[in-house]
Amino acid sequence: MQKLLSQSQKLDAKEKYIQKCVKCRKEHIGFSKKCDKCGGMIELFYNLKNFERKKSSNSYERFFDILPIKNKKNLMWLGEGNTPLIHSKKIGKKIGLKNLYLKCEGTGPTQTTKDRMATVSLSYLYENSIKEFVTASTGNTGTSYAHGILKHPYFKMHLVYHGSPSRLNFEMNENIKIYRVKGDFVNSCAQAMNFAHKNKLVFEGGFFNPGRREGLKMAFIESIEQMSQEPDWYFQAVSSSMGVVGTYKAAQELISVDLLEKKPKLGCIQQKSCNPMVRAWKNKSEKILPKHIIENPQGIAKAILRGNPTNTYPIVRDLVIQSKGLFEDVTRNEIIKAVHLLKSRENLDCSPESGVALSGLIKATENGLVDKDEVILVNLTGGIRKRNIYPKEFNYI
Repeated sequence: MQKLLSQSQKLDAKEKYIQKCVKCRKEHIGFSKKCDKCGGMIELFYNLKNFERKKSSNSYERFFDILPIKNKKNLMWLGEGNTPLIHSKKIGKKIGLKNLYLKCEGTGPTQTTKDRMATVSLSYLYENSIKEFVTASTGNTGTSYAHGILKHPYFKMHLVYHGSPSRLNFEMNENIKIYRVKGDFVNSCAQAMNFAHKNKLVFEGGFFNPGRREGLKMAFIESIEQMSQEPDWYFQAVSSSMGVVGTYKAAQELISVDLLEKKPKLGCIQQKSCNPMVRAWKNKSEKILPKHIIENPQGIAKAILRGNPTNTYPIVRDLVIQSKGLFEDVTRNEIIKAVHLLKSRENLDCSPESGVALSGLIKATENGLVDKDEVILVNLTGGIRKRNIYPKEFNYI
């Protein structure tokens, strides 16, 4: 990926970005998820020699030059961004860390970092003439997309969903259809792809939609602006790990434009009841094997219940190795204690997924994998929703 970043500097002055396969380097045009030659992940590489951090209160406008949107009029902003960053001396003292920073993503329109994903993904889809698409969700993605569509009614979304209606938090609209299915999230994704194929619609791609990863990287970019020190570590709860992959790419881009000096080590944390990546990592496996897969996973952190990340694990594993990072899992009790710690020490109402990230850091510190003097950035990816508005109209496939 580093070589491709250097190649992006050679773009024609009028080109904003190119899309290339990270494996075979074939260039792709238009909305692309996987390489049509080798099946590799498609990544976006910007004309970094034209980069200029703009003067704006909107972080998407400030870093417009490293987002996959060519016309600012096409920015489908939900209203999120500039979320608080806390230098948490209170929690740091409690767990033995001097330089602990918390990025609080629970203050956006739907109280999760997925709002960033929706903003950039919808903008990217729009510029590629895709205004009707199929997706699957554990709740947060569907909610963020729905809020984006309600605010920018240019799209029609077909959402395939398997969970409780209470995990979806939006008002129904004629541009949104929900299809209930049985099973787990992996089955929802399979059903969504089949539905899209059968009805000749676009499946928006999940992890492999570049717009998603480009949106999620914005939490890290904002953090670098806000922090007084550069992070040695970046911790986040993971499912497919698209936020971590986006973050590592953002670090490389910021280094290339002299806004950062080093890439952070990556701490990828899962709950013990749904930990296929951790199982594979501790088995020293390069890929997810059948024994690592968890069928119909359960757990307190419902947004990261992906029991089979076969397609994405090798990608994030390579980045964790490059960064000299780690995978770790945590128990339900450890997650609950971390959520309580965030509330008692910093008065933060955080989701279990945020507790997963913090408890993973605590465990890594106790195991001697994180030094007390290192600078740590933890992405608290969600808060607690206050709006009890659930969709009541469902279809079935």
